[in-house]
Amino acid sequence: MREQLLAAVSQYGSPALFAVVMVASLGAPLPIALLLIVTGSLAAQGAMDIWTAIVVAGTGSVLGDLGGYAIGRWGSAALVDCLSRVIGN
Repeated sequence: MREQLLAAVSQYGSPALFAVVMVASLGAPLPIALLLIVTGSLAAQGAMDIWTAIVVAGTGSVLGDLGGYAIGRWGSAALVDCLSRVIGN
């Protein structure tokens, strides 16, 4: 799965970076550190703008954290249990 995520960021760029970081911030066990290292190397090669990558990854992280908070705060215990089983935590 790690190779698929890295290939998606290489191929689709910022939208894939945003989606993977946001889902990882929700709690899914994804290799986010490796993904950000690859994003940095893509920026060093000129394939991606570093400031765009920083803004996109930061925004995805914040929105994922807010989504996780909203699920825990306003969702019922059954919803939290269901999502935990789906995500795998």
